[in-house]
Amino acid sequence: MKKALAVLLAVVLLGVAGAGIAEARGRGGQRGGQSRNWNDRPMSWHQGAGSKGMRGQGGLMWQNVPDDIRSKITERAKLRLELRDTMGRRPVDRAKALELRNQMRKLSQELSDWRFNQRLDFIEKIQAPTPTK
Repeated sequence: MKKALAVLLAVVLLGVAGAGIAEARGRGGQRGGQSRNWNDRPMSWHQGAGSKGMRGQGGLMWQNVPDDIRSKITERAKLRLELRDTMGRRPVDRAKALELRNQMRKLSQELSDWRFNQRLDFIEKIQAPTPTK
């Protein structure tokens, strides 16, 4: 009876440990829960205009991004930090948090529209008939 209980306990512990390790490694067997499937990633700069998108080896390649878009990206990042700071304070300033969120949403929509237009421009460019000599 004691041996059977010990074996059962060992099986259960190994099963729980195995499941915990698998969960810790994340989806696709990678650490940190990152997926190996490129299509699972949110729309980002890698889907921008150009054959390699707007990503370089070191991250974003800023030479293809207009200054007004750069400033919006920077402003949105600052707003995100300010929103996190506002929400971490006690008591939470609800009005300020909502205003920051609305500003971020507006900037995000403008950036999303710009990225979408870049993609459309690129598609039109590659679909344009090539002139024959």
